[in-house]
Amino acid sequence: MQINNTVAEGLKKGFQVTIPSQTINEQVNAWFESKAKKIRLDGFRPGKVPLNILRQRYGGQALQEVVEKITHDTTEKIYKENNWRVAGRPNYEFNEIKENQDFSFSVNFEIFPEIELKDFSKIKLEKLEVTFDDKEIEEALQRLGERHKKFEPAKDSHKIVEGDQVTVNVQATINNNKLESYSSKSVKFVVGEGEDFLVQSFLGHKKGDHITLDHEFPADFSDKKVAGQVVHFEVEILATAQPQKTVNDDVIAKELDYENVNALRKKIVANLKADYERLARLYHKRNLLDALAEEYDFAVPTYMVDYEFQTIWRRLQKEIKEAKDQGRIEEEEADKPLDEYEKEYKNIALRRVRLGLVVGEVARQNNIKITPEIVRNIIFQEAMLYPGQEHQVIDFYRNHPEHIEQLTGPALEDLVVDFILEKVTLKETALSPQELKKKLKGILPEYDTDEEEEPKKQTKSKKTKKKEEGEAA
Repeated sequence: MQINNTVAEGLKKGFQVTIPSQTINEQVNAWFESKAKKIRLDGFRPGKVPLNILRQRYGGQALQEVVEKITHDTTEKIYKENNWRVAGRPNYEFNEIKENQDFSFSVNFEIFPEIELKDFSKIKLEKLEVTFDDKEIEEALQRLGERHKKFEPAKDSHKIVEGDQVTVNVQATINNNKLESYSSKSVKFVVGEGEDFLVQSFLGHKKGDHITLDHEFPADFSDKKVAGQVVHFEVEILATAQPQKTVNDDVIAKELDYENVNALRKKIVANLKADYERLARLYHKRNLLDALAEEYDFAVPTYMVDYEFQTIWRRLQKEIKEAKDQGRIEEEEADKPLDEYEKEYKNIALRRVRLGLVVGEVARQNNIKITPEIVRNIIFQEAMLYPGQEHQVIDFYRNHPEHIEQLTGPALEDLVVDFILEKVTLKETALSPQELKKKLKGILPEYDTDEEEEPKKQTKSKKTKKKEEGEAA
């Protein structure tokens, strides 16, 4: 057997392999020896079929199976002798297989890079400790009270004001054609919650009134069915109700299965703390990944970057199309050629693959694994996303374990991030919830706009970019 190295360009490797005909013939003979006793042919007793007949009938199959085994064993031999971990599947090119002739093939593949992990303690990060006061607790309690507000039927003569609950029938038409999606019966609204033009039209009216309203939707309205169109609304006010004058916090607490309002307050404190810790962790994780991206710069398998880029690219194209269709994209972004996004998204793909390899290496060297219990919980959570099909989802992953890694990858990444965060140098910073939200700008899209500023339209693609940059694998 001859094995010649033909490609040695970084992570790309290639070999030309020649197998002597003698080796192939020996293995073909061994194949017939092992199969002869099992092959049955009409007219012959088991194990008594003449060898020449077997060769005529099964010679092609024997040669094919032998060549496949030699190809696999030789490739594995190359991997093992060089101590390489191969990224993806190898690509083969075979010369024609002919009986009693040497057989040759070429194999090309990429290997994983050797990653030398650095001293994580040299990474310096800010650790956020969020503090909140009694005011925020009371505001949370007040919001609960608003959501559980009780309403009392109002007098028929009562004129609707903000805060009232109104029950109405709504019929919407456009060019005398009924709009089912904008029509409803016995629907309840609370006046003053939101700026809906229809709900605001209830002000000053009373039970039994009929309201006729024509509304022109903006040309860039998200629903293209009514964008730029005048829709005619007929509203019948069926009932009105006023909020109760007083809200008993203990009653609300008991409705939520708490003994009293003090027990509810303790739960609110725990929930607020957990929420802020979760948000702070997102900040820590993003900054850790940014630090790792600066620390590590090594070649990565091109096929992995290409695959990651294509995944991101398909998502980007889909979301830009949806944003255009729904009018959620600024004109200059809508007209921007997609190829202008290509370079930045290829860089995002490269970053994600490189960080993913670092995460994988940390897990490998430190024996960080997803436990069977975690796997079961993740599969169960995935199944809950498909009501009525839970058993089918669980059976799918039970029968196709190769797909489980797609679910468990983020969980493994979180375990590695927690492992590294215990080793980096952290400087604690105490801050308020408002200050935390400012820290999250550029990390979570929902915090990119100041509360006091008017929200601006933002392309879905920009949000996607922030999300992609924050992920490692």
